[in-house]
Amino acid sequence: MLFSAPAHRVYQVADGRYCDPLAVRTKLLSQTRGDLNALLSAAQTADDAEAAAAMGTLAEAAREAFGFAAFDPSTGAGATETECLAELYRYLEWAA
Repeated sequence: MLFSAPAHRVYQVADGRYCDPLAVRTKLLSQTRGDLNALLSAAQTADDAEAAAAMGTLAEAAREAFGFAAFDPSTGAGATETECLAELYRYLEWAA
């Protein structure tokens, strides 16, 4: 391995896969057009319509960043928005 264990810090998604944490952050920032922190704040403090819009954007950004399949209402397969948001907040806590 090129780096020692402390330097080779990777993120483990709840489904067991591993992700490069910098790649996840880059995808999150790209998907949110650099407004990740503003969206996180809006999801917590905005009125219902703005919070709902922020949560939808965050869920979609997380879906892309973690490589989750889109939810299919006809089969129930894929990740729900709740699951995407839970993984996002889990990642943010891990990265802090």
